[in-house]
Amino acid sequence: TFRLAFEGQDGLYYVWRDDVLLTPDGIAKQAGTGANRFIVGDCCSGIPMSTIDLAYIRYDTTGAFSPPPPKITTLGSDGFELVAGPSDIYDGENLINGWVNAGGDTNFELGDGFVSMISAANNGWLQHDNDESVWELGVADGGSWTAEISIRLANDEGNGLVIWGANGAERNILQVNTHNTQTLTGTVLDENDNTDAFHTFRLAFEAKDGLYYVWRDGVLLTPDGIAKQAGTGANRFIVGDCCSGIPMTTIDLEYIRYDTTGAFSPPAMVAAPSLSIVNNGDGTITVTFEGRLEAAASVNGPWQDTGETSPLTIPADQAQQFGRAVK
Repeated sequence: TFRLAFEGQDGLYYVWRDDVLLTPDGIAKQAGTGANRFIVGDCCSGIPMSTIDLAYIRYDTTGAFSPPPPKITTLGSDGFELVAGPSDIYDGENLINGWVNAGGDTNFELGDGFVSMISAANNGWLQHDNDESVWELGVADGGSWTAEISIRLANDEGNGLVIWGANGAERNILQVNTHNTQTLTGTVLDENDNTDAFHTFRLAFEAKDGLYYVWRDGVLLTPDGIAKQAGTGANRFIVGDCCSGIPMTTIDLEYIRYDTTGAFSPPAMVAAPSLSIVNNGDGTITVTFEGRLEAAASVNGPWQDTGETSPLTIPADQAQQFGRAVK
């Protein structure tokens, strides 16, 4: 979809492709003319048009209009209303800041950068329950919301947990198992391993269309959205074992974050620049890299720009150094 708008007061033109603004500063007129017409097609000998499929033409002469804002906008999780790390949830002895162990018997232990949820019986979960949390105050009217958690599951048979979001009108429940991610109703969304490292799950509800969206490590698993799991009068956010069919054992929780001002997608992931090191067998090593090459004596830095260009060939008998490519 291409949109072209002319703003008469400043005499500038603006262009969008699929709702992305290509000319944020506007562009000046191409030429003056006495003609008054709108053309779609091959106007010039330098454009050898062959076949074009046209879905529609629309125009409006009452003003210069941008496309409507997307229903789901981008927001990094560090900008959420609530950002809770392990020490914001558990102080080593007790749950704090309004977090409670609800519904069953779950123990908590602080680890290095995470809090472990250890279930001794079914139906034990973590939730805010003090009538004044960001969630409880923010979504009671049935509005849009976004929640994100980072977790690692112990590789135990049947181990799993749910991420449950309810806004006083409806709810949806995501089930994360050791080797897949699914809806509570059983639809499998992803079959990647959730025990090998911490993985980030985001669940967003877009109120206008009434659809839920799920991301795992920034990858959208539900491009068409999914409908509510059920209607509800409850207003709560749950992480843990809500149901007898999920025998949760141990879950390591890195953080919980949520926002009740909208439905937000994660920022686009930027691919890391490549770095290759090859022993040439003749006493030299060739380093091929994208972007800039930085070097350090320790893997923890400090890192310094080498100023070199790729490919770089160096003697193999030099002092050991660590290298990284950065953009």
